[in-house]
Amino acid sequence: MLSVLKFKNNTNIFFTSDAHLGQSCSSWSEETKLWRTRGYSSPEDHIEGWIKRFNSVCDNESTVIHIGDLIFECNTGAKFLSIIPRLNFKTLILGLGNHNASQKQIYKSELKRLYPDLPDDVEVYPLRSNLIGREIIFMPVYFEIQVDKDFICCSHYPLLSHHNMRRGSFLATAHSHGNLKITSLEGSGKRLDCGFDVHSKPISIQEMRKIMATREIDSLDHH
Repeated sequence: MLSVLKFKNNTNIFFTSDAHLGQSCSSWSEETKLWRTRGYSSPEDHIEGWIKRFNSVCDNESTVIHIGDLIFECNTGAKFLSIIPRLNFKTLILGLGNHNASQKQIYKSELKRLYPDLPDDVEVYPLRSNLIGREIIFMPVYFEIQVDKDFICCSHYPLLSHHNMRRGSFLATAHSHGNLKITSLEGSGKRLDCGFDVHSKPISIQEMRKIMATREIDSLDHH
């Protein structure tokens, strides 16, 4: 059973997703390339700009949760190891998405290092690593955390019904790049797309609480 990650008396917590670092969008039309719609001149410029935005709000005491789709177009851990050490954080929690390039390779190598006798078809979550001298926690595509009294379901894919929703739990989600109304800033219920295309930076737990305070609980079933 996957345990809930719990944080107490910690307001230095941030959420983000869908960085898409290194995605060339080579088959896309010029005006629709993701890095261009975000205001960057190239995939490399996009990486540099994203790191700058990340570090503008996070510091070396921050816990940062990235809810999937971090890196693209790399079948080794090289891109991960060139980017992650440049980020400000104390603990980095990395969920899976539908694009897991480089992150997945690092996860597999750390899994083999920490559990050398584990069968190849078995995964372990949470997987805690100090690969770069700071804590990285690898998580699956869905996981749960608790920050003081706030119970937060983290899912790369948006959900209509999530755990404890009738009790006011939050859904921190991703994947839609702001294009799904129910999880957008104009959405309903205690659901929020935490992606870079929505916020242009990691969103703090205080900012999330402020947004959720304006929304009613809209339990769509008996949960």
